Amino acid sequence: MIIKDDRIWDDPPKGNRIIWRYFTFEKFLDLILNSELFFTNLTKLTDKYEGTMFESNFQSALIAAKKEKDYEEARREILLEQQEINNLRNYTLVNCWTLKRHESYALWKIYVGSGPGVAIRTTVANLKKAINQTRQEFDEDISIAAVKYKDKLDYSFSRIDATITKKPYYDFEDEMRLIIFNFPLSENGYEVPYDMTVGRKVKVDLHQLISEVYISPFLSNAYRDTVSNTIIKLAPFLKSRIKSSEINDG
Repeated sequence: MIIKDDRIWDDPPKGNRIIWRYFTFEKFLDLILNSELFFTNLTKLTDKYEGTMFESNFQSALIAAKKEKDYEEARREILLEQQEINNLRNYTLVNCWTLKRHESYALWKIYVGSGPGVAIRTTVANLKKAINQTRQEFDEDISIAAVKYKDKLDYSFSRIDATITKKPYYDFEDEMRLIIFNFPLSENGYEVPYDMTVGRKVKVDLHQLISEVYISPFLSNAYRDTVSNTIIKLAPFLKSRIKSSEINDG
């Protein structure tokens, strides 16, 4: 399995670019017990625009079609393109990180809440190595891209652009995604040994992946110690990588 970034990035991030991911404690335990990152089907995300042609692009395309000699035929082609792009979101899996260089109070609250949880701090290079150098039971190409926050897709009929564009009101995420693009079998797709409608797990080298682990700042000291001790017991190599959050908002 190889992460390929040359097909999507206009300006690829440097390998030393810091990235973060926030986990509830339950999901983090799954990560360290199984050494797997979960790639979820795009349709399972809460943003229902994910992977679709935006309405603004659709309307612009219809306006342009009115200049065509055969408007009805042009309109049918636009509708088919829209249907195809929207359908392909069912065959798209993502794993999401944030490109913020520091902890985010907002992301702690949104993705972890007041319960136990952790944040992983790493780099783009570490993430790529953690996957690329690990043997997978089933190999698929992975693309990597920063999310763009716009009201309109740059390319109306692009599946890639639909996958990496979100509405501006999500720009606080500053998101970077790992993406698996699959296709229906009728379009040269292939059988997968997992439930495409849900997602898949990808093996990772945890020693390579995790630079630092930050425990949620919203826990009591006793609860924070319990979380820390549990992590050390299950993954002793993380002992020196556990850090205290700089957020003090109790």
